[in-house]
Amino acid sequence: MNWCDDADCEACWLFSEGSGTQVDDSSTNSYVGNFKGSGEPAWESLAGDNAPTSYASYQVHYDNSNDYINVGSVTNLSDTTSSVVSWIYPDGLSGTDYVFVQQNSDNNAPSGTIFYTADSGIACLANYSASTGVTREADNSLSTGEWQHVAYTWTGSTTATNLKLYVNGSEPTYTTTTNGSGAASGSQGNSILGARSYDTNRQFDGKQTETAVFLNVLDSTDINDIMDNGLYEYGVTDWCDDANCQACYLMEVDEDPITDSSQNSNTAAWVNDPAHATASPPKAYSTGYYDFDGGDDYMNSGSDSSIDDLFGSGGSIVSWLYSDSFQGGGSNFAYIAYKSDFSDYGWIFLTRDDGTDPNALQLSVYGTDNGNWQARGDLTESIWMHTAVTFDGSVGNTVPTLYRDGVSLTIDASGAQTSAIGDDSAASMYLAGRTADNLRNVDGKLDEMGFFNKILDSTDINDIMDNGLSLAAAPATRRMWLVKNETEMPMVR
Repeated sequence: MNWCDDADCEACWLFSEGSGTQVDDSSTNSYVGNFKGSGEPAWESLAGDNAPTSYASYQVHYDNSNDYINVGSVTNLSDTTSSVVSWIYPDGLSGTDYVFVQQNSDNNAPSGTIFYTADSGIACLANYSASTGVTREADNSLSTGEWQHVAYTWTGSTTATNLKLYVNGSEPTYTTTTNGSGAASGSQGNSILGARSYDTNRQFDGKQTETAVFLNVLDSTDINDIMDNGLYEYGVTDWCDDANCQACYLMEVDEDPITDSSQNSNTAAWVNDPAHATASPPKAYSTGYYDFDGGDDYMNSGSDSSIDDLFGSGGSIVSWLYSDSFQGGGSNFAYIAYKSDFSDYGWIFLTRDDGTDPNALQLSVYGTDNGNWQARGDLTESIWMHTAVTFDGSVGNTVPTLYRDGVSLTIDASGAQTSAIGDDSAASMYLAGRTADNLRNVDGKLDEMGFFNKILDSTDINDIMDNGLSLAAAPATRRMWLVKNETEMPMVR
């Protein structure tokens, strides 16, 4: 099951990014984790004895000096039912090292729950800041140099036997059991992974991946399911059926107009006969795509209200792209999709290749003034690439997130707009080219294009990349792909 989507999941960090200085929260909340700094902690490909490589791909590595991740003001767990799960790989086990800690409102002391390692074992102190916290420790329950899945669950009672610890899905032998008393203060500041933020004590020495907080008591069956299968179940979401999917083009068959597989009817009409092809699609789940000549081919998706103002309150676009040349239509730009008058309203998702912005992926938005953001040098000709952009549409310094192959890219150039994106309801949405002069047309191939009026996180984007936008289209092919991934080929996030 998708534990991140569970109603009681307060926060869910999959560590699927692999780069950058943030880790997304894949729950329905927004507790995005911010690294102390670049490389603090460091991203690494998941490796090591007992690593959960069947469903995870990346880990963070704390240096036991000053690294941590600030995940924001997660609900104070001092007097409520709660559970925390995490994969950890201790390089060393000396002293008390924090896996997850909650701090007070001044962020200068713990307040709430501390989940930690001590005396070569796992431990938890709940109801912290009460006159006596609830404590359980299991000395010598952990080992260095290998991955272990750890968890605690707590009913909220001051009776310590209601606080349970788990290592690799089983309760260890407890060496300390201390009942609590008194009421916790409830003072709430930031929650931290890997340390506490106000000094360099209690630093976790090792690696961490897939971690989540729940506002209920998980049982051993739940914890073992999470340990065995991960927090997020890939390949079970039909993204075209998502309530926020405004248009979904699978492009699997040769048809004019192209079917919109979302719950809307934004069919995309051919202009000047783009060619349908089936050879060498981007993934085994795809049975076809469209090839554009870079001259006068494109598609018109119309101007239905369902695709108006895509980024007004947060939106996302995903698309497979194979560029024969980034010099689309004989210019330095190639429009993957757009809905704009290029002056007063709308947006453009495009590639750009010139002396300033070589092989760049770009989002441009238009209002009273314009915003342009590029990730330079990240695209490659003559290869399938999964591209995506997410943007909350806000005015000011907020920037979009651009992705290639599921990994967020560094924004090399930005120009934030100081006014709202203009109302684009008067314009049609076009795919693969600009209608005015054919100078910005895609010279290459497009496949599986999705348009959402919500912000997809990196986990969503990787799920779409790995498993496709729809589970319904080409069912035999897609079912074979999913079964193969499930039984033979772990999905890379």
